[in-house]
Amino acid sequence: MKDVLTAQFATVNQLAGVNLAGVREDHSRAAPSSGGHCMNWVLGHLTDTYNSFLPVLGEEMVWADGQGRPYARGSQPLGEGEGLPWNELLAAWEAASTRFQQGLEAFDEARWSDKAPFSPLDDPDETMGSLLALLVFHQSYHVGQLGLLRRVAGLDTAVK
Repeated sequence: MKDVLTAQFATVNQLAGVNLAGVREDHSRAAPSSGGHCMNWVLGHLTDTYNSFLPVLGEEMVWADGQGRPYARGSQPLGEGEGLPWNELLAAWEAASTRFQQGLEAFDEARWSDKAPFSPLDDPDETMGSLLALLVFHQSYHVGQLGLLRRVAGLDTAVK
């Protein structure tokens, strides 16, 4: 199972890179006219999600506690001047996704059935394996949003 999830996370990270290619600060701030989050928020949310999981995998966090607060689940869309500058956010994403992948590759499968340190769905029976499976779905979902938000920003589709 570890090999499958490691490959899925690698694909998620690769697809994120494809969707982020050519995106500038102004593109990252374009939000759907009907409301919702912009690319800056989505990438920050992806980064914050990996960041919160890094210590579980024995890796150092990219952001200090609270730095990802604007990107937390349930937070409001970013207002003018809120969130990190795009280049800083890209660097944080690169560091978090690289550390996550390294930590996952070193993860001992014997811990697969260990109780997870937290559960986004408040599942009292959450295990490390079920949490990682949920996490790959979460990251995939939001990476797909990056593809749609490219179009909102006036860019061509990156995945053909």
